[in-house]
Amino acid sequence: MKRFKKQSSSKANEAVTTWIAQAIVNVQFKWSNWMYKKTSRWNKKEQSLFLYLILLVFGGISGLIMYRTITGKTSKDSAGQHSFAGPMTRPGVKKIHDPGNQSQPDTTAFSRFYHYIDSVGTTPAGKKQLDSFFRARPHFIDSVKEAERIIRRNF
Repeated sequence: MKRFKKQSSSKANEAVTTWIAQAIVNVQFKWSNWMYKKTSRWNKKEQSLFLYLILLVFGGISGLIMYRTITGKTSKDSAGQHSFAGPMTRPGVKKIHDPGNQSQPDTTAFSRFYHYIDSVGTTPAGKKQLDSFFRARPHFIDSVKEAERIIRRNF
């Protein structure tokens, strides 16, 4: 039984791919020439200062992203509202996950996941999207519940 279909390679696809690759290399070449012209007269101290400045900026951005990811804090827009509004649930909607009386508290990741899945199903469009997702992946929720059970058992 063949698992993979043989992909047909046409000359048109190769030409487009070659053109895109050449365009990327051309942009990189122009940018490197421009940077060389700007920095060719810099001494070692100025080059080091520029490098440290770039490292500081990108390191700060990366650190901020990691901090917000770990703490779960979101930024506020100009009106003082959170820029990400989490999913909402409507009363009377059947929930996929009902924790019931569990001896251990839900982990945050699973709670957020179940809340998101439950809230997506509140609108007709979201329900249709969930149904198509679950039809394409029939044992997805079972796998998530099994993963949650394993994690709870180990902690």
